[in-house]
Amino acid sequence: MRIHPFRSSNPSILPADRTVPIRLSTSFDELEEKARTTVHAVHDDPDGRIALRKAFYKHYGYAYIPDSYGLGNSEIAFLGWEAERGVLNPVTAEGRSSPEEQAVAELERQLREVVGSHWWRKVNSRLLLDSELAGLIYPAISPDGPYLLPDDLGPSVWHWLKYIDNPNGLSWYRSHNSSIVVGYIDAIEKADLESEYEQVFMNEVLTRLLYAQAMVEGMDFAFGKLGQWLSDPRGFAVGFIVLFRDFYPRSYQLDPHDINAVMHRNHHLMGELATFLDRWLIHPFLRKIYSLSAKWLDTPGLERFFIDNNSMYPKTVGNLLRTTMPVREPSSESVPVPQS
Repeated sequence: MRIHPFRSSNPSILPADRTVPIRLSTSFDELEEKARTTVHAVHDDPDGRIALRKAFYKHYGYAYIPDSYGLGNSEIAFLGWEAERGVLNPVTAEGRSSPEEQAVAELERQLREVVGSHWWRKVNSRLLLDSELAGLIYPAISPDGPYLLPDDLGPSVWHWLKYIDNPNGLSWYRSHNSSIVVGYIDAIEKADLESEYEQVFMNEVLTRLLYAQAMVEGMDFAFGKLGQWLSDPRGFAVGFIVLFRDFYPRSYQLDPHDINAVMHRNHHLMGELATFLDRWLIHPFLRKIYSLSAKWLDTPGLERFFIDNNSMYPKTVGNLLRTTMPVREPSSESVPVPQS
């Protein structure tokens, strides 16, 4: 079932409350196994990961422009940056069935310029699995068949179901960001394998993503109505900003230029713009951003990464992060209740 984005002609088929069961024409275990098999097939294939997301958005992106990915444009642009940087490349030859296959895989890995990142791959895999599973569950909803309690799916799959049921910029951000936040939580042990500077950059990626969501949610501190327009995932903003290495580095592991960019030591135009974004647009509102995002995404565990008025994921990066941000006293301003 392919749902058109205009709700007037397509009434919702999801319960308003995720504690209300739905029925499926196929068993959930079968759908979950199919989703896991699909994601596992591209585990060591960056191009395959991109192709999987493009296929998803060709079906569920609702593009206004032919040959684009609609609501998936921003994600596809970011995924392309990840692949170009090399973080989605294979890391080992594990999983090959024979010594000969393992030897070939290891040779392929060595021939690549960059060995991939356990952390980036795991976070991306969470996004793939959540969305693929939701994409299988939604068309299987029927009046008959076994029951499934949506609450048992976890918040990230539920948000993807809500996106498919009612596709728009807001539902896309909640689904995408929910998967990314759950991915951060799931991959926290892998984060400790990364350099301290890479960990600082992980925090920048997370806070920029959450700030973009605050924009699409219409928060006054994130430019209100203008922010909703600027953050539209159909737009060009992400595809444009990932072109500049002062915002999104090209090297993995980080080279000296990219370390300076992550630490806000580059004082040319794009370096100063990146500093302005992170230090002066986002950082003063981090407490609000974390509190609101935890509610929007139904993921209270997110707030544990807000420590000493900074985003500190994982906690081991704290001392280095304190050198990159201005010291600010925690705001006593009340946090508005998010709209559902």
